Amino acid sequence: MKKLTTLVLAAGLVVSSFAGASAGEFKPNAQFINQYEFADAGSALAKSPTGFGVDENFKASTRLRLGFDYIASENLSGTFLFQVGPFDYGDSGSELDSAVSDNSMKVRLAYVDWIVPTTDVQVRMGFQPVSLPAFAFGSAVLDSRGAGITVSAPINENIALSTFWIRAESDDNNTGAAAAAGAGHDDADIFAIVGDFTYDGFRVAPWAAYMSVGSQTDAHNSGFGLYPSVGAAAGDVTAWYLGTSFELSMFDPFMFTLDAYYSDASWDAPATQAEDMSGFFVGAAAAYKTQWGTPALKAWYASGNDNGTGRDDLGQPLAMVSCFAATSIMFDDQVLDNGVASPRNANPAGTWGVVLEWADMSFIEKLSHTARIAYMEGTNEDTNTGMRTSNALAYLEDDDNVIEFNFNSTYEIYKNFSAHLELGWLTADFGDARNVHDADDDIFRSALAFVYTF
Repeated sequence: MKKLTTLVLAAGLVVSSFAGASAGEFKPNAQFINQYEFADAGSALAKSPTGFGVDENFKASTRLRLGFDYIASENLSGTFLFQVGPFDYGDSGSELDSAVSDNSMKVRLAYVDWIVPTTDVQVRMGFQPVSLPAFAFGSAVLDSRGAGITVSAPINENIALSTFWIRAESDDNNTGAAAAAGAGHDDADIFAIVGDFTYDGFRVAPWAAYMSVGSQTDAHNSGFGLYPSVGAAAGDVTAWYLGTSFELSMFDPFMFTLDAYYSDASWDAPATQAEDMSGFFVGAAAAYKTQWGTPALKAWYASGNDNGTGRDDLGQPLAMVSCFAATSIMFDDQVLDNGVASPRNANPAGTWGVVLEWADMSFIEKLSHTARIAYMEGTNEDTNTGMRTSNALAYLEDDDNVIEFNFNSTYEIYKNFSAHLELGWLTADFGDARNVHDADDDIFRSALAFVYTF
């Protein structure tokens, strides 16, 4: 703990120096999460990508985020946030009488916001949140953090535009013959432009994005989600995206939302990779607000791979870092995303589904619940066996189906301290060709998390 103690003391010195140096406003913030999770899954589903070994059912995890905003004026401010964990109790760096390991500590955010003088144009520079519009489920394309520059400006009271460049990865320090052969192909960049048209009763957010991935970057096999993953021999990849999100609120308390996008990627080495991969995603939700919570019907469709073998006829939509929060096990609706949802990396590509949900049910003060049932199928042709993965949930075919139940509760113990109980059960029925036995196709998950935020 010496390293963590030293870091906290150093942060305190920085804070005190800021407070005494100027009349700016200083806002510290922190979040502590301790989660205790029990899950049980069949051997076909409980591979290492889930976060649980085949013989492991319980783990306790913790995560700390600590940072501050320093607001010098309405035209200038800075944000810093670092994170410790998440790591499991007893894991490297948290076992008895040990120091927190270096790889569990990282900077999560570090950026400056400033207004261009005499204009309303806002510039954000540094390691910042970055996302593309999504109103129905959470972005199926990009919702993460990255180092770059964002510029946003209001056009009038109803229209605003923003654009960003993110250097997603740079491997300039790579050495060796492979790096020399691919010199100048070691960066991954994302460019996007986003519109926001807000009127009385409805809102539309069209967007376009472009991603360039060099052959010598690790992004081919990373969370950027260029699927299928390719190695250095496959050459450079370029991908573009067109999408929009729509929200209709003029009939409040009835609410309708929709997200849609189309993507296309090309490889410059077709001898080892498909020349092109294109696909689409559409998701929508209809909700009705009541004093007892918000019932909703949600659905999505994401195209899949066609007939063929291996990398032929690829038809899934591309993601960068998806945050599709449709359910708690199959996707990403968790307090501490550190468990069995990870096989799909919160990516709906190659699936369709329908969700019945009742969110924020509350019958006792300070206690609320969200209940849902989801039915999902794959949209990948079952003849394209070359794309199957070791975890059957990560690649659903058109004769596979999944049913998932969630019941999540939140209780406010104190003003800034809450308990969250997540209960989920998933059952899958895989096609005969997948060779997944009945005893191996269920997941049960429970998690109790305590969250302290200030």
